[in-house]
Amino acid sequence: MPAEHLTEQTLAGRVVGGAARHLRDALTSSKYLEGASTVTAKKGDDHLKHRIDEHAEEAIFALLRADGYQGTVFSEEAGAQSWGDDPGLFVTDPYCNTTLTFHGVRDSAVTGFEIGPTGRLVSAAIADVQLWRTLTFGDAHGVSLAWDDVASTPPSPWGMNSREQSLVVMSLLKRKRRAYLRSTIARECGTLLTVDGGIVALRICAGEVDAFVDHIFGQPAYEAMPYRLVELTGGVV
Repeated sequence: MPAEHLTEQTLAGRVVGGAARHLRDALTSSKYLEGASTVTAKKGDDHLKHRIDEHAEEAIFALLRADGYQGTVFSEEAGAQSWGDDPGLFVTDPYCNTTLTFHGVRDSAVTGFEIGPTGRLVSAAIADVQLWRTLTFGDAHGVSLAWDDVASTPPSPWGMNSREQSLVVMSLLKRKRRAYLRSTIARECGTLLTVDGGIVALRICAGEVDAFVDHIFGQPAYEAMPYRLVELTGGVV
């Protein structure tokens, strides 16, 4: 099935895919990046809000409204908002790893998760802002990796045989995450990266990353949802 048709099947695919395309186009402009890096709020615990976070959230909200969504929306930036009487919930991190973008490190993603009235995951999408691909979930097709230029591909199997051969991502970007680090995994794994957020879940499902470790209590309201897709593709959380 062509990638564009796969993402258009679900609410999360339509919203996240559309927002990612919007951001990819904007991020090719040096003039846009100058304004996008402006800090618009301090959210505490070393977390900052930038103009690009607001831009991404505006795109998500506009696409949800265009789709007629009338449930509750929870966004990293705006928190929870009730948009109508429908019992559903849409959870989104509009743009993960914002600060890295302005240091030339492109490891960002847009995420969205549609949750039904009973708490069941109805649809989900994580769009890679660097590569034209989106990890999607829907009842009709399970979890698939939809590339913009080819038909969708199934998630790839994991190839890790030992910690010494593994590529592990550990959430160490924020200062407080490094303050009391006691993990032996950081010393034992073959290669260590320090990116976090939805992009890591996508790369685990694509078979590019072997494991992710977050050794302190983070922001589960929106950070835990991507790892449900890891479970659905056979990973262990």
